[in-house]
Amino acid sequence: MVRRGTTTRSPEQSFAPLQAELGLLGHRSVAVDLPGHGFDTTYPRAYQAPQDRGGFATTPGAIKGVTLAGTAAHLIGILERAKRNGPVTSSHTAAAA
Repeated sequence: MVRRGTTTRSPEQSFAPLQAELGLLGHRSVAVDLPGHGFDTTYPRAYQAPQDRGGFATTPGAIKGVTLAGTAAHLIGILERAKRNGPVTSSHTAAAA
């Protein structure tokens, strides 16, 4: 199973309880952080307390430079490696995407 992370929280953090249960049931799983998400996320100074609204307008977001093609290539590479061990089920949390 591959889970796509879409929040600033890493799938490695939020998916850990389910991964533990899957492991106990004999299933392999991997939590995937996509580019610009999870541990790759950076928080600009404007985001820190107290927040700087003006800074938000001029500071690039954590996903600046992340492309759909690059994200797809990242995920495809992981899926290609995972399928060597049998069937792959993929899910995501981008309900609104």
